[in-house]
Amino acid sequence: MKKHRNSFLLLLVAALAILAASCQKDDTSYSFEIKVPTDWGYQYYSDLTVKYYAWSPSRLADDQAGVRDSLSEDLLISQYALTTADLFSFYSNYVYPMFDQQLNYQALSTVDTTINGYECIKHTHFQTNRIAWQGSTDTIEFDAQIVKYVFYHNNIGYIVDCTALPYTFDYYAPVFEDIMSTFKFRD
Repeated sequence: MKKHRNSFLLLLVAALAILAASCQKDDTSYSFEIKVPTDWGYQYYSDLTVKYYAWSPSRLADDQAGVRDSLSEDLLISQYALTTADLFSFYSNYVYPMFDQQLNYQALSTVDTTINGYECIKHTHFQTNRIAWQGSTDTIEFDAQIVKYVFYHNNIGYIVDCTALPYTFDYYAPVFEDIMSTFKFRD
């Protein structure tokens, strides 16, 4: 009986490894590519806005005191189909007004920059996030430091949010820079 159970567990582990490997493949149907460190988890989405989400290993190790789907250090790429716009108007008319909706928002810096030949706006800020408390309808708040990379390419606006807790931001800032050095569009 024990041998049968061990064989079943081995088969289950192998199946999960194959599934994980198939989920980790780079999806060429998206208009961009990006690489995260090998120990990070990531997933592509077919949602109209949310396209890609990646998280650091510490997200899985730290449950944020019982917070469901807690945010620690992660990266989110969203996209917005627009017409007759450019980078500046996308940022000014769409991205910047989103900051008014944030709790305790505080801008730190806004810099025009270029990544792999693509112009973007790099906006760093603090904000307070509110998320559901595990197993209840209550919410808790926690602070985050976020770098937003804003692109406009082929009539689509892209926002890459790199989020860390304030006390881990200095550690993750170079990791985010390394990740962003791999970001490019598939023309």
